[in-house]
Amino acid sequence: MIEEAILKIINQVPTSKKRGLIELSTAPNFQLLEPAIEWNWEVTAIGITPREQYQFSDHIPQSCEPSAQFFSSSNSFSDNYRTFLDVLAHDFQPSTILSDAKSKIQEPATPPADTSNVPDGWTKVYDGAGILRWRPDWILSAHPEDWKSRVLTNTQFSGTINLIDTILNSNNNDLNNQPILKYKSNNSNWQSIFPQPEQMNKLEIYAEAWDRIQIYPGRWYNSSIIGLGKNGPFISNYHNSDIFGDTGLLKCRVSEFVVVYQPQLMMNVSNSFVEMYGQELLNTTELQVAGFIFKKSTNNPLLKTEQNDNYTRYIANSNSSYPLIIGVFIECFGTNDKPNHFSKIIQFGDQFYLRNKNGQYIVGAEKSLGLNGQQYYPRLGNTGKIALEFTGGIGNVENGMIVQIKSTEEFVGKYNVLGAWTTPSCYYYSTETNYQQQNWQIFKNNPNDKLIQDGDQVYFKNIYYKDQNLVSNGLYLTTKKDVDEFWIIEKVEDQDS
Repeated sequence: MIEEAILKIINQVPTSKKRGLIELSTAPNFQLLEPAIEWNWEVTAIGITPREQYQFSDHIPQSCEPSAQFFSSSNSFSDNYRTFLDVLAHDFQPSTILSDAKSKIQEPATPPADTSNVPDGWTKVYDGAGILRWRPDWILSAHPEDWKSRVLTNTQFSGTINLIDTILNSNNNDLNNQPILKYKSNNSNWQSIFPQPEQMNKLEIYAEAWDRIQIYPGRWYNSSIIGLGKNGPFISNYHNSDIFGDTGLLKCRVSEFVVVYQPQLMMNVSNSFVEMYGQELLNTTELQVAGFIFKKSTNNPLLKTEQNDNYTRYIANSNSSYPLIIGVFIECFGTNDKPNHFSKIIQFGDQFYLRNKNGQYIVGAEKSLGLNGQQYYPRLGNTGKIALEFTGGIGNVENGMIVQIKSTEEFVGKYNVLGAWTTPSCYYYSTETNYQQQNWQIFKNNPNDKLIQDGDQVYFKNIYYKDQNLVSNGLYLTTKKDVDEFWIIEKVEDQDS
């Protein structure tokens, strides 16, 4: 119930809305961090990552189960990724992708203390003994101080979660039920409070800002080889389950974390609750509510009390100047199987990803101003893939049909349909005018089955530029004749049917 309340509000903040159409297949894999910790990872020198930040990003969770309480393990995702590459057999294909992946995860030769140069994809981290070490880089979508400056000028990030349903639906006789309220005085141990449903009619936490911060692996990581190598081939004595099983080397990782700033607790309680716990709460120095920690300041009581004839209201404010991390989202790699309800057939309006034969996906667009206004150029990359849709028809998409390729990326707005133009690279444009440059004929590499399906290798021929196929052009897209470059279509699993 606590997780549901947090997910409800976090999906309403601006960053969640922007990512809603990109890739939120891991959204149900939320884990609560109890108690919350301060997000105080400030970079003190260029090229050096705080040890706490690195460990939080790189260490694999103890459990990958949704709704499990989050605990970090001591196992390194980047180390295990390196092992995964090493146990792929010598006949793995494409061999060039494996060779490139191995070269990018190879540690720089120069000792980190002897150089100011930091190779792309790497960072420096002080270990527990204070020795500077090379470590694969993890990139955060924001850092604490910059994040605070941004969200505090935008009230869209504020909000309240209602936890009263957690009280009303709790079973106090269940030994596995975790208390939602805990308190302690001075150096005493935590004491639990299990209020009865009739003793409380409000339990809310307001915060000036709620948000989700993404964690991206750096250029040392190649997401495409995870998909290509899930089923091997592996060297002897290694199997898929050793890598991607429930206890495998790459079972899951932390992909995002949820932060709040300046939370405030408000709870309305009955006289019977005050009789049972009032004196203890007046003397408490720390109060924990659903993982949120509220601490007593030097001169003032922790809880402010307001009374009327019907109830007593307790109010507590966080005195931390830092944002708090209250939970994480987990990206799981545990299976390559589709759910039972999953239909492989692609229909108009279905969301999918496009991956080229080199393992690169169509990712976020780049905005450019040209003679005819703004243009949005889709790019190729290994992270941040963008969901696409076929438009221009209804029902199943079949071999030889004319389609339009529409991006679901909110950033591009109405300029969201891919076209081939006089520019070297393809870009998205609106469909307010019917341009033939935005029409593509789709062909299957294996035309025995006319239906376009998940996993198919497909080609796109532009209708305006005759016999020119959609192909890669460095980090961008273009069209060329007589180039045998197919695209692999990957249907998005978690979408409305």
